[in-house]
Amino acid sequence: MSQLVFWTLRRKLIAIVMTISALAVALASGATILYDAHRMRDVVHGDLSSLADIAGANSVAAMTFGDVTASREILGALGLKRGLVAAALYDRSGKLFASFGATARQTNGFPAWQTLR
Repeated sequence: MSQLVFWTLRRKLIAIVMTISALAVALASGATILYDAHRMRDVVHGDLSSLADIAGANSVAAMTFGDVTASREILGALGLKRGLVAAALYDRSGKLFASFGATARQTNGFPAWQTLR
């Protein structure tokens, strides 16, 4: 602190401006990172919602006629989406109709139909 007394006015002003500029850049960077994270979450949610709507619309006929094989094929097509690990279709009674990406032992990992409402 004692050396600060010997600084010229010009040097003190430069130090103040540099400190304020560094804080402004840090604050703007933090805000940008938070915005990008929130935006990415919204994009992923919209993408998964669209895939769920498409898979649901395509599986109506298969579920109407009780065709589990066709339903599994429809859900299997979702496997082309990188990062999608599992999907399931439930019938009107809430019973698991068809699933993708889970073995018989792992089907307990799907959420209960009532919790999805």
